[in-house]
Amino acid sequence: GDFAFSPDGQTLAGAGFMRLQKWSAVTHKALPCDIPAWMRVAYSPDGRWLVVGSFGEQVRLSNAVTGELEAAFAGHAEGVLGCAVSPDSLSVVSTSSDGTLRLWSVATERELALFWQKGRSFDRPMFSRDGRVLAAGSGYGTGGQVQIWRAPSWDEISAIEKARPAQERAEERSPPPPPEIKNSSKP
Repeated sequence: GDFAFSPDGQTLAGAGFMRLQKWSAVTHKALPCDIPAWMRVAYSPDGRWLVVGSFGEQVRLSNAVTGELEAAFAGHAEGVLGCAVSPDSLSVVSTSSDGTLRLWSVATERELALFWQKGRSFDRPMFSRDGRVLAAGSGYGTGGQVQIWRAPSWDEISAIEKARPAQERAEERSPPPPPEIKNSSKP
């Protein structure tokens, strides 16, 4: 399991094997929470969201008060070991037992960057206070090492997005076409 205090210190969220739970740090009473079975939890710096990861391959961003799903990030091939929200709350980072650290856009739910190192399984990712550096632990079979990366700037991400073919960008924004209906009646 995992625990995280809200930035204002008023709420504690705890992830366990079956569900996410929340408690008031003031009254010590349980608070309503409707977020299913998750193992990792972190608050956004502004306290607006909870980012949660599971033994499954998905990371979810939910409204911290209502529990309503705001975004879902899929791409890991194995269970999520850690997650965090950037200081500006524009991106999420997640780590997995598949050996990857992935950076996601909150606005588009797209993967922005992928970091991978053969033979490593990263855990407990975090951003530096200014959001320019990412770090994650790598303790499984490696002697408890820490890996540090420079996080891509929004200017760099924007340049990459603009360089992608316009058709590819349009297909991602457009819903898929309806299935073709064939007339099977005989004349």
